Amino acid sequence: MNYQVFKSMLDVLVKTYKCPFCQADVWENNIEIVWAAGTTMNIDVACPECKKHSIVKAEVAHIDAKMMNFNPNSSLEDIKSNLSSILKKDLEIDQNKSKNSIKDKDIVSLSKDLQLEDIKIEDLFK
Repeated sequence: MNYQVFKSMLDVLVKTYKCPFCQADVWENNIEIVWAAGTTMNIDVACPECKKHSIVKAEVAHIDAKMMNFNPNSSLEDIKSNLSSILKKDLEIDQNKSKNSIKDKDIVSLSKDLQLEDIKIEDLFK
């Protein structure tokens, strides 16, 4: 990971992070890099107020501006709009995956059906 990107991520963390337990701000001396490789880092944040620790995972995402139809004349609003639509599509994909996933109740029901003595294969597909 590029040092400037690394430092920028830490600066943003210090500026925006609030302790999830007491909402206190943190400073650079409250942050410890636990692990970093490639584009990802794991950070241990110690709250100066309540003394609790949180683990934050930060990752750099590379965006191909050509694929997003950005050009040097794109306004900030255009860029925000494009990024919003990408995030919305990702959220829709995640929601569709959860709709199509097998639920616990389906497994329990199938298990009960399979224990019946007079079960026919057709009965499983009703």
